[in-house]
Amino acid sequence: GYHADWPHGRGVFHNPDKTFVNWVNEGDHLRIISMQQGGDVKAVFSRLSAGAKAIEDTIRKETGVQGEIFMMHPKFGAVTCCPSNIGTGM
Repeated sequence: GYHADWPHGRGVFHNPDKTFVNWVNEGDHLRIISMQQGGDVKAVFSRLSAGAKAIEDTIRKETGVQGEIFMMHPKFGAVTCCPSNIGTGM
């Protein structure tokens, strides 16, 4: 269940600039974060989109799964185990 194997099987992975971060099994199975100083929202969203696509492509390659990789609800957006995180994150 939720947090059943704490602290094992968890990690934080980031790029050298720490502008793209993946939290694995922190609360949600995967939390993808893109951030930087300043107001360049387009750069932040572009990095987020490219990173999410790379993750999806890798999962498809490794598992052979087609279609949606992340669970999505047509009304609420991204499915999460924490109600405060529901939606797209935007």
